[in-house]
Amino acid sequence: MRQLLFLICLLSITSCDIKKDRHFYLNKDLKTYFDYKLGSYWIYHDDALNITDTHKIIQYRSEMRGEHSDTYFDYQESISITYATTNDIIIYDQLEATNTNYSLMHRTFNSEKPNNSYFRDEIEMSIYGGTFNAGSNYMILADYTVKGIKYTNVLHYINDMCINNYKSGLTETVKIEYFIAKDIGIIEKRYSSPTETQCWKLVSYHLN
Repeated sequence: MRQLLFLICLLSITSCDIKKDRHFYLNKDLKTYFDYKLGSYWIYHDDALNITDTHKIIQYRSEMRGEHSDTYFDYQESISITYATTNDIIIYDQLEATNTNYSLMHRTFNSEKPNNSYFRDEIEMSIYGGTFNAGSNYMILADYTVKGIKYTNVLHYINDMCINNYKSGLTETVKIEYFIAKDIGIIEKRYSSPTETQCWKLVSYHLN
């Protein structure tokens, strides 16, 4: 009887020390706008500047990152994507799921100085749970046309920000707009400041 009681107590103590696994995954809709594989590329053209640029994925990493507390082992989906462009600009996309049920999207790239030493945040999105509705800086358009091609389910992202203009040395207010088609990627990007205007439109693309 004593042995049985000892075994029950031992199991009770041990069970309290057992941590539960929890898995958190990225919002599926968010991934359809930003999750593209190694070797995929997009070609853009700015009609006003008459310049063509190519964005190609040169690095891709997907993993379940582990964190632990006193009670849980949490595994959170994380995707890191690196793009290279014709103009030697490097773009970094980071998608992360959190253990508070948020999916985060963050884009950084180094376009502000010729020596590529200045990094700028261009996209910061936060989606709660499985719901993908209009947010404070984005909305879903039923359709949007670029160069005569109609795209559906287009994410329209807007970011008003202040940056340092390395040419003038002044701080400028810049408006950045992205139009991103589901399962295709960025179809148009607009950039406007007091000293510069750009409008890059998708010409062609290849997805792996």
